[in-house]
This record gives sequence, structure tokens and C-alpha cells, in this order.
Amino acid sequence: MKKFIFPMLVLFVLLFSGISVTAQMVAANNQLLVKGERTAFLYEPTTESVPARSYVSIKVMRDFIKSFAHAQAIKWYQTPQGPMAYFVEHGISCRSVYDGKGNWAYTVRYYNEQDLAKAIRLQVKSVWFDYTITRISEITWPEGIVYFVRMEDKTRCVTIRVCEGEEMDETESFLK
Repeated sequence: MKKFIFPMLVLFVLLFSGISVTAQMVAANNQLLVKGERTAFLYEPTTESVPARSYVSIKVMRDFIKSFAHAQAIKWYQTPQGPMAYFVEHGISCRSVYDGKGNWAYTVRYYNEQDLAKAIRLQVKSVWFDYTITRISEITWPEGIVYFVRMEDKTRCVTIRVCEGEEMDETESFLK
């Protein structure tokens, strides 16, 4: 899990530095999201969703349907890494990325405090009890799940990285 600290930090910085992922992905140009064995991009090279049959393999479609049976409002995009799906599942905005060979790479879910797992919420609130949780980005990789929890109080904003089986890290902190 240690080898993913830098990629998760890069992911966090891009996700929480004022980039509206859903709005900016189409407009951004060549923004690298993660370095390493897996490379994902935060941009979409086209301005509109392209029909999935143009570039989404049957392997990807089968895996997507199996993994996200309740997905709605699905839009497929082609990235340099491979196909990427934007969708909503159970009221949660999601993005799932596949590599060029059709293998699932990762899924990012964006939600608020009420959808956060109670164990993670308790772990975070036990240390930052005076802070209000404003946004969670949950990144699911084949190696596990990483949560980036954005919180704020009257004077300060912080982002906490929570990995399964590891201690929490404060990855970002700034004054309002």
C-alpha cells in the first residue's frame, strides 16, 4: 500500500484543488491523474459522450454490467488509458476506468457524509470531532480502498486520507 501513497496524493490534489471533476474533465487538457503502473487522465478528449459501441469492448461491458448492475445515466468516454464510464449508482456519482486490455483499473465514488461507512466516519470523527465532513472521494483499486475525506471548521479546511489497515494521514490543510 505504501507504493500508492504518491499516486493517491496526486489524485487527492487534483480532486480537491478546486477542480470540479465532472465539469472540468471535458475541458481539461492532458492532466495526468496517477503515475505508475496505471495511468489515468482527468480529461476527456471529446466534448460529448461517444457511443460505447465505438470503442468499449465486450469484456469491458460484461464486467461493467456485472459490477455496476444498478448504474444509471451511463456515459462512456475514451481516454488514452482506455474506456471510462461516468454513471450514478444508488444516488452516488461514480467514475470507473478500464485499461486498454479491458481490465478494470479503478472506480472513484463521490459522496457526502451520510453515505460514508460508519466505521470510517467514526475513525475520522474521533480525531477531528469539531470538523464538518463536506465531501468524500472513495477510490477503489484492486489493492484496496482509499478514502479522501474533506472537512472544515470555521477557520480551516483539511483533507484526510484513510487507507484500510493503515493510520490516517492529513494530506492537505489550509486556512479559509
